[in-house]
Amino acid sequence: MRKAGPLFALGYTRCRRRHGLSRKRTMNALADLIYAVFSIYIYVLIATAIISWLTAFNILNTQNQFIYTVLGFLYRITEPALRPIRRIIPPLGGVDLSPMILILALYFIRNLIVENLG
Repeated sequence: MRKAGPLFALGYTRCRRRHGLSRKRTMNALADLIYAVFSIYIYVLIATAIISWLTAFNILNTQNQFIYTVLGFLYRITEPALRPIRRIIPPLGGVDLSPMILILALYFIRNLIVENLG
């Protein structure tokens, strides 16, 4: 006789057999989600770097309310991840390498997690 655990009581094993759900498919879905989240964050970092260059060369007007809002959003999203890297590696001659280092680290972590889950 099988022990009646909480998942068995809910009919989990019957549901899994009937609908063909497996642990492998669930892990692939999780790996896809992690891959997508990391990819979106990498694109946000690239956008932040490009916009910072455009504001540094006075191409974008920061007095514009829309530009100011976008800059504030990107700053709040990326700064917590960039701040520890900037403490270790300060800007070298006016060039900030922290976004590039973070992007490389995110690529490495993303591929490591996805390979182990998928």
